[in-house]
Amino acid sequence: RQRSSKIKNKMKCALLPTFLLPIILNGFSLNNVEPKVRRLAAIAEGEEDTLFAFGVNLATRYADVKRLFNDDEIKEIVKGIDGYLLDNVDAESLLREKATAINEMLSMRAMKAVENEKEKGKEFLIQAAEREGATQTDSGLVFEHIKEGSGPSPTSGSTVKVHYTGTLIDGTVFDSSRERGEPAQFALAQVIKGWQEGLLLMQEGGSAKLTIPSDLAYGDNGSSDRIPGGATLAFEVELLNVLTGGVGGLIL
Repeated sequence: RQRSSKIKNKMKCALLPTFLLPIILNGFSLNNVEPKVRRLAAIAEGEEDTLFAFGVNLATRYADVKRLFNDDEIKEIVKGIDGYLLDNVDAESLLREKATAINEMLSMRAMKAVENEKEKGKEFLIQAAEREGATQTDSGLVFEHIKEGSGPSPTSGSTVKVHYTGTLIDGTVFDSSRERGEPAQFALAQVIKGWQEGLLLMQEGGSAKLTIPSDLAYGDNGSSDRIPGGATLAFEVELLNVLTGGVGGLIL
């Protein structure tokens, strides 16, 4: 029931950042620790670095904060966290008073962040389409052959094996089968639209670069904390094998 409730809450706030969801570390909720128990003793010798690392661990769950707020605003947010954890604020009363303002602020920030990401993506797509050998399809996908293949091409019903590296427009790698050292295998019907379209333009043994606008990728919601909403994505894909449903290709 708890998992179902979380999913429903996430659907209601589809445009809100993921840090609005409850944080639970390995099944242990910070709400279960009584304030008086937390502060019975001073910091144990040698634990400062571990406590600092724990703070960093908590902060990684709030990755969207860095994207939605500037440095000065983050300092104010940290003051609020301090106030709650040290029992220096009446949290229930404050949140009752500010709940609407918080939701409005987060909604506006999230929408603005998506709009900004889309604008940067448009420029990136224009530059990609202008590269020699690149073609842009009617959907907005930019396709570039790196190496022509000679085997069969997949169909929309194919299962394929690929190596790939996915990056944001600033070059940040968010996923890579090559870094994992193991090819990925999947049905084309299960992946984002940009992949579905791009791989149909390839042949087994070939490699290509796909520059994918957000509406053919993960849309306004993004994916996890690695791909922001509205993000244009770039993939380098090597089509290793068309495992099922391939057509054409040279007979050697």
